[in-house]
Order: sequence, then C-alpha cells, then structure tokens
Amino acid sequence: EQQRVWQEVNRKLARLQESAKKLYSFESPFKEKVASTTDESVLRATATREARETEIQIKVLQIAKADRFLSASLPDDYMVPQGEYGFAVGEEKLTFSFEGGDLQAFARELTDRGKGLINASVVKDTGETQVIQIESDKTGSKNRVTFLEDSVQFGLDTGMLTAIEQRGQSFRFSDEIVRPWTKPLNGEIYAISDNTLTLFPGGELSLPLRSPISETKGLVLEVEVTLTEIEKEKYEPPPPPPGPQIPDPGSITFEDINIKNRPSQVELPEWKPPPPPEVIKDMQVLFAQTSRGVVPLPSLKDITGTQKISIPLSDFIDNISAINIRNNNTNREISFKNLSIFDPELRGEYKPSNPISQASDALISLNGIEVKRESNIIDDLIPGVSLELVSESEKSVNLKVEPDRETIKEKIITLVGNYNQLLTDLHILTRVDESIIEDIEYFTEEERKAAREKLGLLQGDITLNQLKSRLQTIMMNSYPTNDEINLLARIGISTSAARPGTTTALRIASLRGYLEINEDVLDEMLRKNLPAVEKLFGFDSNGDLIVDSGVAYSIDSYGKPYTQSGGIIGQKIQNLNSRISQTNTDIENYNRRLESKEAELRREFGMMEGALQSLEESSRAIQNLNRERGRD
Repeated sequence: EQQRVWQEVNRKLARLQESAKKLYSFESPFKEKVASTTDESVLRATATREARETEIQIKVLQIAKADRFLSASLPDDYMVPQGEYGFAVGEEKLTFSFEGGDLQAFARELTDRGKGLINASVVKDTGETQVIQIESDKTGSKNRVTFLEDSVQFGLDTGMLTAIEQRGQSFRFSDEIVRPWTKPLNGEIYAISDNTLTLFPGGELSLPLRSPISETKGLVLEVEVTLTEIEKEKYEPPPPPPGPQIPDPGSITFEDINIKNRPSQVELPEWKPPPPPEVIKDMQVLFAQTSRGVVPLPSLKDITGTQKISIPLSDFIDNISAINIRNNNTNREISFKNLSIFDPELRGEYKPSNPISQASDALISLNGIEVKRESNIIDDLIPGVSLELVSESEKSVNLKVEPDRETIKEKIITLVGNYNQLLTDLHILTRVDESIIEDIEYFTEEERKAAREKLGLLQGDITLNQLKSRLQTIMMNSYPTNDEINLLARIGISTSAARPGTTTALRIASLRGYLEINEDVLDEMLRKNLPAVEKLFGFDSNGDLIVDSGVAYSIDSYGKPYTQSGGIIGQKIQNLNSRISQTNTDIENYNRRLESKEAELRREFGMMEGALQSLEESSRAIQNLNRERGRD
C-alpha cells in the first residue's frame, strides 16, 4: 500500500512540475497569440507565437475565384467522342486520351486525372437533360482555364465556349512605337531596356495602339509600374548680382591742378536668393487618348517599388486609340513593364458562354493600402498571421492580434488545481484528522472511502512534511520582478481569495493552505499588466537570458530532486521494493521450511499411524485368542 501511495505522490508532483514548467519555459502560453475579427463571415484569422500584438483595419474588396464553366443543357444520351483532350490551368497542362463515352464517364476521367488541378461534375438540370461543369482547383487570375486539342471542339459542341473576335493589344516597347504627345520627343526623357520603358522626370510620350478600339466593354488595361526615388541634389543658391558697371567720372586740369569728379553712387536693393525648385509629386501618370480627347486614368499609388495596375477601361472610356504617359515628378523615375489591354474572359480565341465564376485575384485594403493575392488564404502579409477571406464587404473589418489570455488563464488554473490536489494528498497521508476528508466537497463517495483507507498512512514522514511545508512557502513567497506584482495574491490567487458567498467548507479548506482564485482579479491583471504576470511565474533576475526566479520556476526546481530518476521519492519506492522483495524472500523461505516440516510431520504421522495399526491388530489377535480360550 505504501508503495502505491508513494507512486501516486510522485505522479501528482510530476504533474505539478509539468504545469509549472509550461508557464515559464519555451512552451510558455504568455508568448501565444490569438487573432480575432469583428466579422468572421467576411474575414477569419489565425496567429502564431511569432505574431505581434496589433490592430488593423482590413476591407475585403474581392475574394479570389477559380474558373468555373457550365455547358448548355444536353440530352441524357449525349456522348463525348473519342479523342485527345487537354486543359491548361495557368502554366500547368493536362492531356489524356478518352476512348469515348457518356458525359458522366468523361467527367470521371477528367476529375481522376486532374486531381489538384481541375475537376468536372454532371448535374441533371431537368428530368430529360443534363449539364457538365468544369472547375479549376486553383484560384487567381494567373490560373485561367484554357481548352486544348479536342477539348476546344468539346467546349464548342456543348455550348461551354463561344468563338469571338480578338480584341486588345500587348505592347512590346521599342523606339519605333514611341510618339511625342504635347512636347517634342527626344531620347533624353526615356529609356527602353528588356521590354521595360523608363520615363525620366519631366518626360512624356504617347503609345499609339496598332488599331483603335471602338468598344472597351469587358477590356482591362494592366501594367506593372515601378517608382524609383532619385537622389536629390543639394540646392545652392546663386551669388548676388554684381550690380551696374559705373564709368570713370573723369577729371579736369586747371593751371597744373587736376581735379577729379566725384564718383557716381548707385543704391542696390537687398539681395534675396531665389527659392529652391519646387518638389513635385504627381501620381496622375496614365491617360487615354479617345475620340473625345484625353481622359485621365486612375492615379498610381504613392509608394516606392513595383505596383501592378489593373484598370477596367469601360468604367472610364468607351473607346481608345493611344495610351499617353507623363512623369511630372521632380525626383522620381517611372518604369513600365508588361503593358497590355485584354479581355480577362477570353480563353485564347474563345470565351466561356456560361461562366459561373472566373479566375480572379483576392483584393483587400490593409489600412488603406490595396493588396492583391491569387488565393483567399494570405499568410505572407502580416508576420505570424494567416488570413482567410470568406466574402466581400463594403465595410472594413477590424483584425486584432493579442496575447491568448484565455490559454494563459487556463494554464494558471491548471497549476493551482494540481497544487491543491497534491496538497490534499499530503494532508491525508500525514494526518489522522478525518475532517480533512469531510471538508473536501468535490470528493465522490468512492474517493472518500479510498481517502479514509490511506488517512495517516505516512504520519510523521519527514519527507512528505518537508515537501508540504516547502510548497506552501513557494506559493506564498514574494518574488523580485521589477514590478509591483510580486505575489500570487496580487493576481487574485491566495488562501483567502474567496468572494462573498463562498461556502464555510471552502473557507476551512483555505486554512489548510489550499489556494483559491478570484477570477475577476486574475482577468483584470491579465488584461492590464500581462508582462508583470509573466515575470511573476518566470523571471530572469540577472540579465543572462535564463529564467532563474518566479513561482513556476521555483516549483519546478524544487520538485526535480524528488521526481527525477533515482530521486528522493524514487529511493523511497526502491527501498520499499527492497523490503517487499526481502519479505517475499522470507515468506518463500518460511514456506519451504513449512513444507519441509509438514513433510517430516506427515512422515512421522505415517509411522505413528502404522504403529497404531499394528497395535490394533495385536489387540484384536489377543482378543480373539482370549475368546477361543473361554470357549474351551
């Protein structure tokens, strides 16, 4: 029984150590972060330990979508002919041979071969007809679905694709396509290299289209623009002007006397140097040349670096013949790359007839800055935070990253609970007062019965009494933390933290050293002074970046000699095992001696029984002899 009791004490002390270590080691919940949003139907977020505490306004302007095309209604007996079918999703291609079959068989073949890339499904839209849906597994404008080989004819036959006339233009920059706009053109205002056009400060030019576009509906202008700051030259004002040149006033000679005229005097105004040249920042760079004149297009963002501009032309103009570019900035070069006008709905020479959704990027506004990604999962924008875009919204959503106070509170409560459980066992084992058991309200009848059986079992054991006393001291001690919070009582944890309405039994229990938690106080301290609470459980007192003080550190350190392999409790258990082993050996020896004695007694008893039987036979023989003599 003592062996089992010591093992239980060892387990509960180890559990207390573990819960203490989690409050100051690398697993400390004080480093955990939690992310929340004011509207999870629009935006969800998760945070890791690396995230920083912050609060950000995010507006979901557009969620990323994948191409999802639907066919026209087809008869139930529609058959897909044999052929080589191919699809591309962005730059990834899939081709396969199909032996021919119904629409379901084709959809299964495409889905099986296109796992992670593209899938298809068939739905009966009426009792006699069906439609096939082809959907990309990847979102983003780069992952548009293109029909290849026999898939093109399949798309046309099923009414999924429509052949259209090509519109738009991609620009390849060269001196041949550059034209003057409102100023004469010279090679000093721009440069072209690797299909990148760079416009220097004060420069402007025009890029005519190969052929004017008379209808811009559905067309988008896209271009990558890079703003580069130019180092400003230090301004040195010019020196003051020298003033007018005054001629020699001359002189006269009379009778060998030379008399000079008085020189002229000119009063010069006070010299004021001209102001330094004005620094101009003008983000109105792109203009469209239309049949009605020049129309300014949306301004660039005033940020250094590369930005991708996407402009739906029909929102501003209905026709276009040229793109005009002007750089009015004094200290910035502007470079343009991958300039094109295109219809995003086009798939080569074809357009989806019944698009349910089309490949597009996610677009959000982060504190007023527009950010574009090809997925609705964004984990490279805010360090340590992963965003999940759920739906678009006209209103901004507030994202808050803060310490995970609920987890911290849960770990602290676990520590206090484990401490109270261990202290309960130590009281029961070292004392014979049955009221200790009766005062514990949460015990079941089975637990009370088990507690009574071990009540006072180790009364007077110095090891347990020292352990109990030291643990209570650790919980009551003051710890240097360079903050006002240096006691557990300051955060609502003490033997008398009970609030009004606490039962008498709990108040009596508190006198035995059990800790109580005032959750209102704990919540307030976690909210107002979390760093100080963290230091109370684990603190680096000498600046060597190693925790060497605090409640949790002290519990873990003090418990190690007891619970480590070969420690104090281990030795107790080992001694008990030795005593049990010796007792078992003694019992076995006694059993062998008993068996030997029993065999000896059985042998002697057999001999006695044999002698008795011999005597009885002699007695009967004598009796028979006497009877025979009596008859004579």
